[in-house]
Amino acid sequence: MLGCMHDARCCGSLSGLARRGCIRVERPETGARDAGASMRQDGIAPIEGGDTHMEEANRAYLIVKKADGYQADEVVPLPVGKVLLGRETEGHQPDVSFSGKGISRRHATIDYEDGVYTLTDISANGVNVNGSRLAKGVPYDLRNGDHISLADGEAALEFRAVPEPDGTIIRSEPGTKVDLCVDERRREVRLDGRSLKVSGKLFDLLACLYRQRGHVVNHAQIKTAIWPERPKDAKGVPEVSQQEIDSVVHRLRDQLGPYGHLVKTRRGYGYMLDLIQ
Repeated sequence: MLGCMHDARCCGSLSGLARRGCIRVERPETGARDAGASMRQDGIAPIEGGDTHMEEANRAYLIVKKADGYQADEVVPLPVGKVLLGRETEGHQPDVSFSGKGISRRHATIDYEDGVYTLTDISANGVNVNGSRLAKGVPYDLRNGDHISLADGEAALEFRAVPEPDGTIIRSEPGTKVDLCVDERRREVRLDGRSLKVSGKLFDLLACLYRQRGHVVNHAQIKTAIWPERPKDAKGVPEVSQQEIDSVVHRLRDQLGPYGHLVKTRRGYGYMLDLIQ
């Protein structure tokens, strides 16, 4: 968690789910909550006027970093089920609403199923996660700390998962975890404490898989992340042959040496970076 949350209130001037239960994030050492506010053990303040079932079901939320009509670091709880993100117009009120003209009325959805939140772009102007454009209509498994951009930055959000009582985020997996760190800004890779030279398309593929480690990344997502400069097909996906994808995957496995087996194949669908041995 970023810190404790306080000042739970009804935002009467805002509308939709996002504008009904906004909470500010404060550091524990400086934040002072109202004496009457009751805090849950996981650090979430109950939402005034909100639905009790929704508040109990929340295991994740969005932090609004930039968007017209929002204060910095307002928190939007995500209920279980499907949540629509989009531009509010007369007669149309998405669950999480924005006013930016570049944001579509139906811009994206966030779904919760089997312990996983997924983000799907259904817009005209796109959704980026951690700087990479999502393939339209293809669900992306959200991870704690993911940065989401709608319509090239008209709205900037951060996804956060509420830790379970044992400290895990959304779900945990047994086994020994391989120590792999991919620094996309510096384009550096460290594996078990040692620097590993990975560059070009191989680094792009590794970074793409690392962002969704533990989850399968489909072919469309890989094409979008690694070959954004290519001409697009009717669905907006770069035109890349399966042979080109297989070649880059094969070379990445060779580059990883004894750890090449961590790149798993899901035949007919995509690939997964599995750091649990």
